[in-house]
Amino acid sequence: MNLYLSTFLIFLIPTVQLNINSGTMSFQYNYESDQTTRSLIEKFEGIKLTAYKCPSGIPTIGMGSTRYEDGTRVRMGDEISRNRMNELYNFHVNQTRRQLENLVEAELNQNQKSALISLLYNVGYGNFKKSKLLRMINTNPNDPRIQKEFMHFTTSRGRVLKGLEKRRIEELKLYFTKN
Repeated sequence: MNLYLSTFLIFLIPTVQLNINSGTMSFQYNYESDQTTRSLIEKFEGIKLTAYKCPSGIPTIGMGSTRYEDGTRVRMGDEISRNRMNELYNFHVNQTRRQLENLVEAELNQNQKSALISLLYNVGYGNFKKSKLLRMINTNPNDPRIQKEFMHFTTSRGRVLKGLEKRRIEELKLYFTKN
């Protein structure tokens, strides 16, 4: 029994990354352990280890990554391993989480945070930062009119995408589910 418990706990330990080149150590939380957020993102982004064009025509890889950690754009023909996909996911979801924390002033429950991380991961910082949705959340995160604002993020290149509609509906369900 103790062997199983200790084996299980190994997977809950956060990933620690050391940045030796800069002379500093940075510890990065492994957001992969938040299964609610990961499941939602994975469900709609999918897992593709070879670059493909998303519905917006942007080369994408892994679980919706359009850029690598250094800012380099994904190019058609790029291939990655499953481990590399997880590294990219962890990098981008941590970045998204920090962006959300910087933009949202209101107190949110975990389901609201998970739903908004999925949204922000998909629509990008700039689109979310200038949105009426963000202003509404900062005013009253439980305002039922937020539902309508979520649905403004269902288009790509001027046309409504069914996949984005489904994603926004799932994010909304999670957002308005009490912990």
